[in-house]
Amino acid sequence: MSFFGIDAATAALASSLFIQTTIGACPVMDAPKVEVHFATEPVYYNEEHSAHALKRSMAADKESTLATDKRSVVMGVTTSITGSNFNVSFRTLTDESGNQCIYVDKATFWISYKPAVFISKEILDLPCSLKVTQEHEAEHVKIDIAAIQEYLPRIQLDMMMYLRGFGYQGFGPYPQAELEKHQQKFMQEIVNASKPMVEKLRQARRARQGVIDTPENYKREAAKCPQDKPALQQRFAQK
Repeated sequence: MSFFGIDAATAALASSLFIQTTIGACPVMDAPKVEVHFATEPVYYNEEHSAHALKRSMAADKESTLATDKRSVVMGVTTSITGSNFNVSFRTLTDESGNQCIYVDKATFWISYKPAVFISKEILDLPCSLKVTQEHEAEHVKIDIAAIQEYLPRIQLDMMMYLRGFGYQGFGPYPQAELEKHQQKFMQEIVNASKPMVEKLRQARRARQGVIDTPENYKREAAKCPQDKPALQQRFAQK
């Protein structure tokens, strides 16, 4: 958390603050700023596990594409971690008696996306099936990134509307000795409000994955590698 002192613009209002604090009011200030930043990390690849092990281990992972991939044999799985950090900075305005008004200056989201792609080891010696599976999982990653980027303005708007609900008159005035306690309280309230906003982003990302996990698309992909069908049937017959 950072603090901002009185700048030239707010100094002009300082003289009115003393009068307004006698009736328990802080002067109106500019609306707080909201920023959202997004970063992706390189894809983590793993080709060490069997199709059966992948399906078993990923079954409880609600971020994985098993949620939309309904095939009995899964040759590739994409999962991810959508992380978030959130910070609020405040500025203050002080009257002649040392009482202070608190204003939200800026709220900042940092959203991160960490994808992981798992390819079943049974197809590593089948170049065509391997290539098709890799391309399918790469498309899942692209869909994830696009879904998140499209949702970022919604997070920004939701937070702007939430902060608007506080009004722009600020909090206080409070005695200077109580300033940190009140800032911590407001910080926690705003952070708590941000959590469901990020969870909605995760839900929007998950909902988009089913676009390519359809029977029609599976059929098109399988048709690209007819030469691999006998080997795949033999290897996955008991899976």
